[in-house]
Amino acid sequence: VRSIGWDVMNEHLHHNFFEKRLGKNASSLFFNRVHNIATNAVLFLHDFPPTDHVNDEYAPPVKYLRRMKKIQSFPGNSEIKMGIGLDVKREREKGVGPFY
Repeated sequence: VRSIGWDVMNEHLHHNFFEKRLGKNASSLFFNRVHNIATNAVLFLHDFPPTDHVNDEYAPPVKYLRRMKKIQSFPGNSEIKMGIGLDVKREREKGVGPFY
């Protein structure tokens, strides 16, 4: 598979669906498996961003970095190129303009 990027986990910081069901290393294992399929792709940890929810306790930037380091510390994941995917949703009714 040839891919430049892969959104591996979506809304990962707000929800822990897979960890609850498959164990505490489920996400790290998913990143490992995807990396083995697409070794040159940047693998994204994706969540709705702190830019939209300033007081969001679940996804401040420091938690993104902490989660990425945890995933990369899993055996076999140290060489994974990772990125942060942000899903920006702005509401015009609240006076927030487009995000460029």
